[in-house]
Amino acid sequence: MKPRRGRPPKGFVAETELPELLALWNRATASPAGISIDSQKPNALAQRLYRARRECGHNAYDGYRVVELANEVRIIPYD
Repeated sequence: MKPRRGRPPKGFVAETELPELLALWNRATASPAGISIDSQKPNALAQRLYRARRECGHNAYDGYRVVELANEVRIIPYD
């Protein structure tokens, strides 16, 4: 079945990955050294993580940064 184009039907709720991405930010803040996430597309994941941080609307993650490596992304505290 071909996906529909244009505006979604009234009452449609789009699924978002925001909760999963914020869960990664929460794991990073709970760990003193941050976390490492394996990824085949580290740049795309880093962009999604930063977008989720902006969309959440608070500054709880401002002391952390995203570092892209060859096949992983790290969320670590600023030094």
